[in-house]
Amino acid sequence: MPGHVRYVVDTNLFHEFKALDAPGLDWTLLGDFDDIELVVCDVVQSELDRQKKDQRSRVKKRAIAAVAWFRVMLMTGATEHV
Repeated sequence: MPGHVRYVVDTNLFHEFKALDAPGLDWTLLGDFDDIELVVCDVVQSELDRQKKDQRSRVKKRAIAAVAWFRVMLMTGATEHV
């Protein structure tokens, strides 16, 4: 069933899930799709930005990594990250 699927994600995806670019992350568990789109809304981006100053080390590190990833996309004009 090739096709496209879109998920609107929340902050927990970045804190509780494996790193999205982790080697061996099996995206086929979501289904047989040609494209999987993860939509990060402004509220989630703002929350991650705020969490860069969090006292919890894991939350802080993950938030910094996610915001850096978004920043690179914005600065390069990228509309996707593969």
